[in-house]
Amino acid sequence: MAFYDGSVALKSGTIAVQSESWETERMSEGLKLIVISNGRLRCKIPDCPQTTISSPTVCAVWNLGENEGMQAFEPGTPIRYTAIELSPQSLGVHLAEDAQSMQERLRLKDNGRPHLMTVAATRPVQALCAQIAACPLKEGAPRTLYLTAKALEITALVLDTLDPSPAVAALPRLPPGDIERIRAAHDLLVSRLQSPPSLSELSLAVGINVKKLKTGFRHLYGDSVFAYLQQLRLGVAYRLLTEEDMSVSAAAYKVGYSPAHFSVAFRKKYGSSPKEVRG
Repeated sequence: MAFYDGSVALKSGTIAVQSESWETERMSEGLKLIVISNGRLRCKIPDCPQTTISSPTVCAVWNLGENEGMQAFEPGTPIRYTAIELSPQSLGVHLAEDAQSMQERLRLKDNGRPHLMTVAATRPVQALCAQIAACPLKEGAPRTLYLTAKALEITALVLDTLDPSPAVAALPRLPPGDIERIRAAHDLLVSRLQSPPSLSELSLAVGINVKKLKTGFRHLYGDSVFAYLQQLRLGVAYRLLTEEDMSVSAAAYKVGYSPAHFSVAFRKKYGSSPKEVRG
């Protein structure tokens, strides 16, 4: 899905790659928000350190001028995303009276260089992304108005989430061996959605103690093992419902849920029932 109404550009869809390789693209001017609902990627922009983004996350990028960014997607795991672009002119219209607040929240500097921030994708933001993907209007002005409103609502929620205060000290770096083991734990979870291992089984399988696994997993993926597993299951189920036309019960069993528990968890995450999303 893609549209541009003259002030807001919106793209939404799924990307799947078989091998990891860096891709270069020209950065658009203004503010770009990328909501990663499922999957993981790495990105680089000028004057910023390489950033690993794991779902569910919002990546906010501010850019002026001719710059290029790079990104690499994790192979084997579909990346489901929603990208919103607002040009400087559009921001001037929508945020004319609050430009200083936006600059503080994005921690923009006067050097004009690109800037990147990441925040967790809240449930309301994820629900709006699901509504965009399942837009009930097929064409014309009503569809454009509907999608523009959803895109601007996501922008408002993200800007409100960004903390204008300076960032606190970063988490300590993990030893390379621990990173490798924790990533192995992640891959094991992905391969066993129907019957995932317990924390103790997972730590034993990859050769790391439970405490290190819990702390390191949150450091790398931004959430606890259980919470990440739930988000992953629901993300896969969403794709099965919207892209593979699978029944609700089949999708639930595929990711290890009973249909009743699945419907409750799905609505809590996306704000819509599985049947509504499937259409």
